[in-house]
Amino acid sequence: MSLSADVRARRVALAVMVGSVLVLAGTGVVGWTPALAKKLGWSPAATASYVRGEIIDVPRAVFERDEHTLVVFASSTCGACVRSRGAFRAVASDLRGSATRLVLLTPASMRSCQQAFAGARGLEANEHLAIDLSKLRVRSLPTVVLVDRTGRVLYAKEGLIDSEGQAAIQQAIASARS
Repeated sequence: MSLSADVRARRVALAVMVGSVLVLAGTGVVGWTPALAKKLGWSPAATASYVRGEIIDVPRAVFERDEHTLVVFASSTCGACVRSRGAFRAVASDLRGSATRLVLLTPASMRSCQQAFAGARGLEANEHLAIDLSKLRVRSLPTVVLVDRTGRVLYAKEGLIDSEGQAAIQQAIASARS
């Protein structure tokens, strides 16, 4: 079933309004998620922050030093980020002493709060950078992206990281190493 241009335009306007409310509510990013995209009739792949094979849009210094880098976009004001802390801790623990670095990227607007968030959650990142997430393709938090030394996306996961998400991240890291 094909939607008319008018219906699509109304859905886009609604999505923009919802995103604006989320930004005003302090999430720091527009609330595009694969679930919202599906509801609006868009392909989740078309709305994903990062797609396998493309180059990530973060500063090169984040990923070019190591063979693989796990980039985690999170915020202390994000409920899903807070609920994902167990998975984050487990993945960080697995990476300790490995050749894969963990870099935590959080909103620059709340630098000291974000550093306290990471410390309180036991998220031991190799590096923690506070940057303007609105200038990146991050559409939902948390977002976890595994990249190689060139910045090519090997794996990406958006939204709540539960035990299945944690296992998928660990599998992606293991696959990248082999």
